[in-house]
Order: sequence, then C-alpha cells, then structure tokens
Amino acid sequence: MKAWKRLPVALFALAAFGCASGTVYRRGDAPKIDYSKEKFIVMPVDIHGLPGDKLKYSAALFGGIIGASGGNGISLQPIKPVLEAAGMGNLSWKLAHGTYHMVSVHHIYDFKKDTDQSELATYPEMAAKLVGKAAEALKLNFKPRFVLSAHIDGMGKGSLPGTYKYRVIASLYDTKVGMVHAATYYVKTTAEKALLAEMATLGKQVFAILKKADDEAK
Repeated sequence: MKAWKRLPVALFALAAFGCASGTVYRRGDAPKIDYSKEKFIVMPVDIHGLPGDKLKYSAALFGGIIGASGGNGISLQPIKPVLEAAGMGNLSWKLAHGTYHMVSVHHIYDFKKDTDQSELATYPEMAAKLVGKAAEALKLNFKPRFVLSAHIDGMGKGSLPGTYKYRVIASLYDTKVGMVHAATYYVKTTAEKALLAEMATLGKQVFAILKKADDEAK
C-alpha cells in the first residue's frame, strides 16, 4: 500500500475568487473520519506576506473553517494567549510548514522520518502537549484526536495588476498515531480588493478539501 494517496483538487471550486492550482494528499492507511461526529481542534491561523489587515484576514479564514465544520471544530482562538505563554504560539505555522516540506519534498507523513529537518521530530510531542493544554484550558472532558492547522504565505504580486499570489497550506494531524492524516497545498492569485472576502471562502475550501479526501477514500 502506498504511504500517500494523491488526489486531484477540484480546481473549479478553488478558483471561485481567483486562479488556483494544487494538490491534496491522504495517508494510505489512515482511518476514515466521520466528520458528522468527530470533534477536532482548529488552531489559530497564520497569514504572512499579504497586504492589508492580517488580523481581519486571519479571523475570516478561521471563521470559515469553524463555520464549515458543523459545530465539530474546537476553536483555540480564545486560548491563544495561553498557548503563547506555553511556548506554542507558532505551532500552527510549524505544523503547516513541516507538513508542506514532508509532502512536497519527500511524500512522507511521519515527522520522525524526515531526516532533513531534525526539529520536525519534536512536533508530535508538541502536538500532544497542545491537545492536553487545550483540553485543560477549555475544560473538555476528552482529548481530541485530530488537529487542523492552516497557513497562508504571500508570494508577491501576481502577473495581473492589482493581484497577489499566495500559497495555502492546510493539514489534519492525527495525534493518536503521531502522523499527518491528510494535507493540501495550492497556489492562488486574487485581486487585492477581494482578499478579505476570499479568506472566508478559503476557510470553507480547505475544510471541504480535507473532508473530501476522506469521503472518497476506499
């Protein structure tokens, strides 16, 4: 069995507000998730390198993910100061970029097997600590198994005037086995004046892409 199953991204859906191209991966032996029942953590999102109000962009993107989750996404936004105090303020960025490195360069899903960047081996322990801290701070009577993280990297101006190009990275991490469950990354170009509206759409898109990877798994 292949370690990863590479799936096509519905580009017509991704291009609702701009041009897009991308890839989605799902671990070959990953269990199917029942998204109507499974509770999962949604980490505060990071946005770098885009013009405009990044706090508003982050809020819109985060809100899109939470809204699409049907009430099963557990928001960590309210306890962001707690996470920062515990040294986990940039864990979402680390998980997103670590995942991007693994799936785009090595096509692997286990942080401990990535020998190029030794820091990646510490991410499973950090993610487990995150879940414990979240359960404590939010007074949950259980520890969620899955962690969803998302990140956007600005890539400069697009080829058309008034547009910007950026990379969207999102992943679902399985704390039970310490591996990435599914991940997607794609590049979009959007008009600057449409960026804020696009962020909410992106939140819904990344959730839909990760869910579809499970829905179509055999």
